[in-house]
This record gives sequence, C-alpha cells and structure tokens, in this order.
Amino acid sequence: MTQSAQTDRSAPTHSVTPAVVGFYRRAFAEFGGRALWNIREVEAEPTLEEVLAITRQLRTEGDMNARRLAEQIEQAASLGAVRAHL
Repeated sequence: MTQSAQTDRSAPTHSVTPAVVGFYRRAFAEFGGRALWNIREVEAEPTLEEVLAITRQLRTEGDMNARRLAEQIEQAASLGAVRAHL
C-alpha cells in the first residue's frame, strides 16, 4: 500500500518559496527510490505540509546526504514562514 504525502487541498495551507519547492523536487530526484519509496511526489506545487512530510522519511530511510537535505528543507521552510509573517 502506498502512502501519499498529499494533504486535503480544500484545507488551509501554507505556501512555500521556490527554494523549498526546489529542495522537494531534488529530494525525489536523488532519494526517491531509496528513502521516499512509499511517498508519491506531488506534481503541482506542494504545500508546506507536503514538503515537511518527506523530511522524516529522508532522516530515517536515507543516508547522511538525505539527512542533510532534510535539514536544508526544514531550514528553508522555516525561513519562508518567517518571511511570510513579516
């Protein structure tokens, strides 16, 4: 059974910066087969919740490079959230 990182699109969501979307796409390109094998990539622009959903998998199923990417995703996402509130 395949788990999806998708959330209910009718629920309120937080937008993400282009940098965060880039990290999200990179995660699937580099680690999709190993660390994200049970999560389907969102083809449209992912929500913040969908982006953050993959970081746990990167940490637990991936190697050290996947863990570093998870850190970069979380940092970029939190920076984007701070800027959105300014």
